[in-house]
Amino acid sequence: MLWEKKIIFFDFSFSNTISVAIANERKKEIEVQISASSEKFYGAKFIAEVVNSVMKVSGLKFEQLGKIVIARGPGSFTALRALIAYVQGISFALKIPIYTTLTFRWIALFLGEFFNKETINFHLFSGKKNIFYCGEYEFDVDEGKEIKIKKERIFLCEGENLTSSLDIERVVPAELGARYLKKLFFAQPDLFDFFLPDQIHKIKPEYLMEVHFKKSVFQ
Repeated sequence: MLWEKKIIFFDFSFSNTISVAIANERKKEIEVQISASSEKFYGAKFIAEVVNSVMKVSGLKFEQLGKIVIARGPGSFTALRALIAYVQGISFALKIPIYTTLTFRWIALFLGEFFNKETINFHLFSGKKNIFYCGEYEFDVDEGKEIKIKKERIFLCEGENLTSSLDIERVVPAELGARYLKKLFFAQPDLFDFFLPDQIHKIKPEYLMEVHFKKSVFQ
């Protein structure tokens, strides 16, 4: 039996909420989306339970998956490490590729739409005391009102004059992570790194980033 391959999207950047969605690649539409929270357990068993729920609701078989897309951070190192280990297992078993991108990018896309702005400055995920990862983004908006990321700058900044990173977590619904990953993936696939099944061991959680990480992508 021939199946139309599906794409599964994961975001587990925030400390306790995983977001999973399955999309039809041809139609570029999400067919099912589920999010779940856990205050105590971030391991692969919790992730597997959520994914099994998604597959049951969708009526799909794992063999129908053709691509995996994840946000690799920055974020909760424990959650990201568990997610990467889990998707590496799926990729290896099904021989399908993994696409990864920065969590900042889907958050920036959400904030750009939410606030209807062409530039967004925000901080997220505290590093050392009073030090935060910060992002500056500029967008292009076409006639159809579709927002695309035009410029990106990620850097470390002092937190003394910034609100808590938890404020961003309240503004940005973690359960929408998979949905905005989907929007970003279909609009700007060049913002994603591609790993074949024999390369998946190279995927690492983006936890401690270099200043101006991948700035050259947009210049």
